Amino acid sequence: MQDFILETRGVCKSFHGQMVLDHISLMIPQGCVYGLLGPNGAGKSTLLKMFSGMLRPDEGEILFEGEQWSRQCLVKTGVLIEQPSLYENLTARENLEVRRLLLGEPRGR
Repeated sequence: MQDFILETRGVCKSFHGQMVLDHISLMIPQGCVYGLLGPNGAGKSTLLKMFSGMLRPDEGEILFEGEQWSRQCLVKTGVLIEQPSLYENLTARENLEVRRLLLGEPRGR
């Protein structure tokens, strides 16, 4: 049986009624290099942001090493996204506060 480091099952995500990810299921074997290719707007960055905890799926699940994904998985993972999403009209502190709220972290974090 193949060991999978990362797996998605029926992951969906939409923004303002626009479906970005529609029941995405993939299985990434341990020890492989995996790339996401597609045109702008295909959902590549959205999926990577889910792997890093920056976004949560509307539906479906993400598994890491066979277990339900949690923030603890970040200890063993890393994600490189071309550009971090920052709100140019906000200060650095305000951008961090937005991220903290999205992740549900306490204020002291």
